[in-house]
Amino acid sequence: MEPVDYQRFEGPATLDVIQWVTRINQEIFAFGETVEHLTHFFENSQRPMVLLALQGGEPVGFKVGFAADR
Repeated sequence: MEPVDYQRFEGPATLDVIQWVTRINQEIFAFGETVEHLTHFFENSQRPMVLLALQGGEPVGFKVGFAADR
């Protein structure tokens, strides 16, 4: 088994990151989010951050966070 590498992306998400998150989200949760839906989410979130887990160069997990409105 290959080790898991972690990458952090802060600020506006790139298309690659959005596509990875969409793919993993569909494989695990199947909520129906599309690349367009998640692009809109990231564009309208304050200070978004994605932590991406990669194994063998393939995304296997993620965590998304953003600043909360107060």
